[in-house]
Amino acid sequence: LAKITTLESIRSRIFDFSEICAVCHLAILERYFLVLEHRSYHPHCLRCALCHCGLSYEPTCYVKDGLVLCRRDYTAKFRKACTKCRLRLENDDVVMRAREAVFHVHCFSCVVCDTPLNAGDIFTMTERGEIFCQRSLSSGWGIGTYFPPPPPRQKDRSKRMRTSFKHHQLRTMKQYFNLNHNPDAKDLKQLAQKTGLTKRVLQVIQLSHQLMDITYVTTLLPRFGMYWPRWKP
Repeated sequence: LAKITTLESIRSRIFDFSEICAVCHLAILERYFLVLEHRSYHPHCLRCALCHCGLSYEPTCYVKDGLVLCRRDYTAKFRKACTKCRLRLENDDVVMRAREAVFHVHCFSCVVCDTPLNAGDIFTMTERGEIFCQRSLSSGWGIGTYFPPPPPRQKDRSKRMRTSFKHHQLRTMKQYFNLNHNPDAKDLKQLAQKTGLTKRVLQVIQLSHQLMDITYVTTLLPRFGMYWPRWKP
């Protein structure tokens, strides 16, 4: 007896041997289809998750956190920005990396003296991404140390405010910060009255004192390079 093949059984066999679209979850019966990250798509189903533009004719698209994105939306949402100037980094930019922070090469400089740092230089970086060169930290307890003023309003950033310390001021600050590693605003106000210095200067001195023993070494790498921290012995 010949077995009668129904339309439903034919559809079932086609479904079994067909790719399944990751968007509409229907069988892909077309001759041509798209594959992205080991998932198959109808050409008309592959779209950006944010702007919904079609991606079947785009040369590049991105997958991030399970979302398929066009180049424009991926750049706007996920591309990293320079830690210092906050401008977005382009794919062909050569950058400096320090831990999770990324800088333009010309932005990778000391916040105190504006000295640019090169591959192999020793420096200290705060949690906010502020870079201190070794010389600025070493002079943190010396006479005639330079400290950064408030952000300038004009384009000229070459001028720096100079603060000189007397020996008794240095001795008082060092003794105080050795006893109190995390002073609050009230403590700094009392210390300012004892030393005759401003709270702003004392805050910078406190930061320098906390970071004196921590150094990092950076290397000049492409955007997707690696960075290895090294602790000062």
